[in-house]
Amino acid sequence: AYTQAIALAPHDEALYSNRSAANARLGRWAAALEDGKRAISLRPGWGKAYSRAGLAALSGGDEEGAYWYFANGLRREPQSPELAKGREGAIAALCSASTARHKRRLERAAMDASRPPARIFAVSDVHYDHPGAHEWGRSLSGELYRDDAIILAGDIGDTYDAVRLCLRQFRRCFRRVFYVPGNHDMWIRPKGQHSDEPARFADSVAKLLALWQLCDELAVDTGP
Repeated sequence: AYTQAIALAPHDEALYSNRSAANARLGRWAAALEDGKRAISLRPGWGKAYSRAGLAALSGGDEEGAYWYFANGLRREPQSPELAKGREGAIAALCSASTARHKRRLERAAMDASRPPARIFAVSDVHYDHPGAHEWGRSLSGELYRDDAIILAGDIGDTYDAVRLCLRQFRRCFRRVFYVPGNHDMWIRPKGQHSDEPARFADSVAKLLALWQLCDELAVDTGP
């Protein structure tokens, strides 16, 4: 019935939301997610649409995507108990050892098991958005550390872009880079302070998830 109604009113966000709920009851998580996303696109300020998408993502095994939907829904409707409960559920799921990310971390942990011992360096408080940090990073040898690992123990940049530039530089120099975010890395600077992060991230957890995804792209380790 909802599919027929959507054919007659393809821009009615409530129909997509309701069909998302129907698909969720049937365990059709991918279809429920697509309908939730469509409802969001039609009415970006409607918290219910984010809740539909968040539930579908969480039940379908995408904990990080689910958090994004619930957190961004709360930006639109901060008093919504449904969205708040969904966000708490997403956080609990993110802490589980059964997530796809945790499994990938364990796989990467064993990738050098047969290699000869290597040197391990550690540094923190690089603050790549401070004067002189870029120059210091570029001064590191691209050859001396090719068999070595380094632990970046937090506070490497106040903004996402600074963290990205720092991680890229260390990846050019070291075989393995292990990154543990610090409090500075998870800050969300006010708009205008060399940052558009208030528009990019709903909160610091959303920024952390984006940093994890960045690490995936750069082959930077965030686990054991």
